[in-house]
Amino acid sequence: MKNWYKMITAIFLGMFILAGCSAAEQDEIPNKDVSETAQITISIEEEIIAEKDIEINEEKNLMDLLEENFEIESDEGFITSIEGYEQNVTENKYWLYNINGEPATTGANDYQLKPGDDIVFNLGNVE
Repeated sequence: MKNWYKMITAIFLGMFILAGCSAAEQDEIPNKDVSETAQITISIEEEIIAEKDIEINEEKNLMDLLEENFEIESDEGFITSIEGYEQNVTENKYWLYNINGEPATTGANDYQLKPGDDIVFNLGNVE
């Protein structure tokens, strides 16, 4: 009978040791915290008048998303008014924008937003 208890104890002890030593495989879960948004700031001579985090849509360009989220007027692809603030040709004030701190090299119709982009539109003097 003693041998029987020793054998059962040894089996259970072996099972606990094996269970503790085995590494459970974990499925990698994609990081859902990755930002799928971009921030758009509207300013006049560097004074912020509007700011929004915009959800990125791969099927839409920057101009499409601007029109969905702000009051925009344009003429032949050029933005002439945002939120009721119009460019002024006689004062040489136009809407220009930066992408992540750098002047844009393409029009809003051609720019595809990327996660984390920081877009700043500014109505200011052009020299």
